[in-house]
Amino acid sequence: MGHEETDSGGGKESTEKEDFNNLIQFPEVQVVEVLLEIVGVRNVPDGHKGKLSVVFSKTRPDSLFDAEPRLSILSEAGEKQAACFQCEARGELRFQLLSSSPSKLQVWRAPKSLGSASFSVEEFLSPVVTQLSVEKWLELTPGKADAKPISIRVSLSFTPPTRFPSVLHMVEPKPSWIGSCFVRKSRHAKRWTSVVAGNETELLTLQMSSSDGAALKVIGGTDSGETRVLAECNGTFWSLLESKWSLKLTNADKPVLELSGPRVVKVFSGRKLDYEHKHCGDCGERRSDKDFMTLVEFSKQHPYGKAVGLLDMRFGSFEAKENWLVLPGILSAFILTTVLKKERRIPRKRMLLPSPKEVMIVA
Repeated sequence: MGHEETDSGGGKESTEKEDFNNLIQFPEVQVVEVLLEIVGVRNVPDGHKGKLSVVFSKTRPDSLFDAEPRLSILSEAGEKQAACFQCEARGELRFQLLSSSPSKLQVWRAPKSLGSASFSVEEFLSPVVTQLSVEKWLELTPGKADAKPISIRVSLSFTPPTRFPSVLHMVEPKPSWIGSCFVRKSRHAKRWTSVVAGNETELLTLQMSSSDGAALKVIGGTDSGETRVLAECNGTFWSLLESKWSLKLTNADKPVLELSGPRVVKVFSGRKLDYEHKHCGDCGERRSDKDFMTLVEFSKQHPYGKAVGLLDMRFGSFEAKENWLVLPGILSAFILTTVLKKERRIPRKRMLLPSPKEVMIVA
């Protein structure tokens, strides 16, 4: 996504008050946890000698579940085997009955499919969740016209559908080269930071902009190439989204910052509440609490606070549990990571008023 360089005095900035709700088009994903067991099978043709098992998958692409695990059948194997997994609360689960025949020559043979059946997760949970578990027979297709259809009995249990957190990543562009002489662009050139979703789709681009004597601003770029001011530093605080939200330091050590607007969100250093015992499964190491900041909403419903977001300062990612937090949250995350990218702790005095030089240099 390319944009013209923008400063506080020109470009394509939009100065009119606008509705920012649709600035980031981020689909809401409902997720369920599933406990699955294959209980039994019936009407298997006489004389069948193969070992039976069931492979299951989703019939349509699923952002949370794309595997094809295999389960034994309780009535055949004589022991219970179950699978627990997460998937989107839509689409269908597909079950395929496989027969593995032993070979006297000890040569591997591909299992033979005896048919498949589907179970609609979406229909079971919609429009209103009335039950969360079911055990039923599913007829396999295709079947033989002159025989009873083979059926498998499945046992399914679901958790109530919940919103899957939105995870956004801030990606800085790599250094580029101009022309055939391989002249490297200046480190002081204005560059855009891409905000991408987990599937690497670019949702928005951001840039910290300033000019002599002008306030620092965060400029946002859209697909159409239009730019608009999304945040502005007003001396002691940041005004976000046409003053709908503000980000400022607090007088107390805990919390460190406050994001206020239609809701009150306080920002704490480290991982708190729901995020306190969350470890980094991808890194192979236990992450330091100093790498994170937790956003906690305070309200009448949650007087002691409810964790609604997590900022990973080290890797530049932001997780929002609710849609209303996505845009003000990613703007706050961009401001914090831009100002503090060279710091390992929070500099109280310089936090909201970095110099233009510090902001514009990209390491």
